[in-house]
Amino acid sequence: MSIGRTLTARLRGGLGNQMFQYAAARALADELGMDVVLDTRRGFQTDKVYRRTYALGKFPIRAMHATRWSEWPYAIEGIIRKLRMGHPAPEWVTKRPWGYMLTEREYVYFAGAFELKPDRNIWMNGFWQSEKYFASRRDAILRDF
Repeated sequence: MSIGRTLTARLRGGLGNQMFQYAAARALADELGMDVVLDTRRGFQTDKVYRRTYALGKFPIRAMHATRWSEWPYAIEGIIRKLRMGHPAPEWVTKRPWGYMLTEREYVYFAGAFELKPDRNIWMNGFWQSEKYFASRRDAILRDF
């Protein structure tokens, strides 16, 4: 895998949630010509009740794992959210000096994700539970699983 522009997806939840998150990230990255990076750590740090962990390791998925260095935009977004008294930005896409934050604002399909013309990296945060995100890449996603 070449490292060019990257799309980093924060994984969280159980196996089903992680499969949707990966599938949406993979399809969007393929569409935009980017490499996929999975944040397999930060999304699980606060899961104190169920203690879920990364569950996609047994599948032949096409993604790299995030390093602590590549996770820092999530930490900065957390600080920004705290400064907003817990309220996230109302936009799905927020342009930052380091790249784009693509944050699911409600549990509906967001077609605007595929309209991005990013000149920088993207960080995704959300559950992305709609087949519409990866319907055009269905066969490739099935091979990954």
